[in-house]
Amino acid sequence: QELYSSLLSYDYDIISAYTIKQAEAALSTHEIDLIILDMILPGQDGHTFLLDLRKNPNYRKTPVIVSTILSRKNQSVRMAEKIGKAVYFKKPFHPLEFKTAVDSHVSGANSKKNKGLMKYVNSD
Repeated sequence: QELYSSLLSYDYDIISAYTIKQAEAALSTHEIDLIILDMILPGQDGHTFLLDLRKNPNYRKTPVIVSTILSRKNQSVRMAEKIGKAVYFKKPFHPLEFKTAVDSHVSGANSKKNKGLMKYVNSD
């Protein structure tokens, strides 16, 4: 979690959510340009969260980066990439590559610096 903050906090406002309820509250009260999602979450898996997210018209096209310890061969990760059009990063990842992916997806969403970036991680 500190790695995300140290990589991204200079350029973006980061909203952290550690539970599904916190993530849902953040989505309803903030403009979110990018979601960083772990597939292993307390109370719900990332795949289910992503399916629910894509049903919301406000977040149907919001870019998602999946950052997880799970292999790309894992069914939940494959489904997330297919359904959510998510970009996959296996932990541990190279910080510069991750930051470049975030910058690319946030600018691709026509957002502005310090608009809204959501980091959604598990409780580890």
